[in-house]
Amino acid sequence: MTPNDRHSVNTSSSGMLKLLENPSRGMDHVKICVSKFSRMERFQLDFSLASKQPLDSEFCDSIPTLSRFSVWKEACPLIRKVSIFNIVLQAK
Repeated sequence: MTPNDRHSVNTSSSGMLKLLENPSRGMDHVKICVSKFSRMERFQLDFSLASKQPLDSEFCDSIPTLSRFSVWKEACPLIRKVSIFNIVLQAK
């Protein structure tokens, strides 16, 4: 992608994630970074350039870090709430 291509790219959260070769791997990297803060109770990640279009459920279901709170709980035992691109995962 060249700098001029930025204007033609879908700037929704899902559009940006789908540009990645493996969006799950990118989210796994975020999870690994969060796990370094083992006492963290809440984590929020927003993407300010993204439009407010929600991620579709089929796409989220394909990425464990966007669909399963247990993945975050394993990485960060004290975590109670995770909010990523307006998707909220929390303990029940």
